[in-house]
Amino acid sequence: MRNGKSVSASINGTTSFRNFEAEEEARQFFTICNDLKKTGDEEQLKKVLDSSFRLEFNEYLERDGSGNTYLKGYNIPLPTLLIQRIVDTIMDGAPIDHLVNFWKLCMTNPDPRARQDLFSFATRFNFPITDYGYFIAYKSVAWKGLEKKHEGIAIATKYVHCKSNGLGTDEVIVFKSLLDDAIYFAESEELFEQMITEQAEEDKFNFSVQGWAIEKNRTAYYTRNLDALSDEELLAYVTADPDFLYVEPDFISDVRSQIEVLGNLTEMFASVADMFQNSDEAFTDWHTKRMTINIGQPVTMPRKDCDANPHQTCSSGLHVGAPGYVQNFGGGDKNYILAVLVNPANVVAVPEDYNFEKMRVCEYYPYALCEMKDGKIIEIKTTHFEEDYVGYEAEAIEQEISKYEKKESFLNSISEDELESIQKVQKERLTLIGKLSA
Repeated sequence: MRNGKSVSASINGTTSFRNFEAEEEARQFFTICNDLKKTGDEEQLKKVLDSSFRLEFNEYLERDGSGNTYLKGYNIPLPTLLIQRIVDTIMDGAPIDHLVNFWKLCMTNPDPRARQDLFSFATRFNFPITDYGYFIAYKSVAWKGLEKKHEGIAIATKYVHCKSNGLGTDEVIVFKSLLDDAIYFAESEELFEQMITEQAEEDKFNFSVQGWAIEKNRTAYYTRNLDALSDEELLAYVTADPDFLYVEPDFISDVRSQIEVLGNLTEMFASVADMFQNSDEAFTDWHTKRMTINIGQPVTMPRKDCDANPHQTCSSGLHVGAPGYVQNFGGGDKNYILAVLVNPANVVAVPEDYNFEKMRVCEYYPYALCEMKDGKIIEIKTTHFEEDYVGYEAEAIEQEISKYEKKESFLNSISEDELESIQKVQKERLTLIGKLSA
């Protein structure tokens, strides 16, 4: 039976107990025991329940007086599920180097909760772990061409309108607002400059009104709901106040900085077809459609900008997940699935939504294009491998070591025991990467 983080089982009148660090671990361990009990394999069940018996079969693990189990030579306790997998692999006669490398990378993750949740996540979905210790997850992406689809449609529509009305297209300026990514047109250079001036005046007026409203809000004069006024009413109301003054700053340069001129309408229409050319290795995210995701290039985000709270479901961070998550995410038939490598050190959180099928990370490495067949993800184009990713990891480790020496790293705020383990792992990783990638 299971009670919170504890599991007990009785075999021939003898009851064994196991305590776990997390309830999810206890739940998974209980399922394993229950399945073995149903099959009647009491010998295997005894081995599963008796940690001391199981640990006699390997020379890689050690335990302290409190019952915590460690990778020999390190002092950060292993999760129970990982201990089970290591011992099972040894008993099957298979090498465990990939599991050792995986745990060493986990130890360099600054968030102990992320370490714990990560292995529960990997175990639940049987994620493959590579020789270097990375694990394979999946990312649902959109074709990068979708980013320019609205541009192509807007340009083509404007071009047809001009031609059908006998208007020229050489003088029409096509430009994009960097604020909303929308496409705009100006029928001449003069009209383009006029649009900039008008927008600058509007910005200047709005800025002045905001400043005036804040000032008036501190007095008895500010008694109207300005948001409820029309533009004409707002203009009349504000300018009637003798205290209202335009601010002096010039907003024209600000408006220009928010505009990207793409070219004239004739040139842009000729390039519309190119906007819809597919590239197998150029993708974007479904949420903003502003990212550029290329196979063979790490996608990164500052860890401090990622939400580490697993109770916060949809939040900031780079998202990867299990097959079930990516299959039902994005644009249906227009959905592309990438296989990605994730360094356990870069896992930030495993949110509780989507049945724990996704996680937030601060870096992932897309290495293959996949397709879904009969509910299974199949890699159909693999042009990059983990050997291509290790160089990026080595560079990140060297940067982290440099930050630590300058007292700019998270390593400055952890315990001496953890610091010792992390620095040891970092040195070993640099040696391993050089050795395996040579």
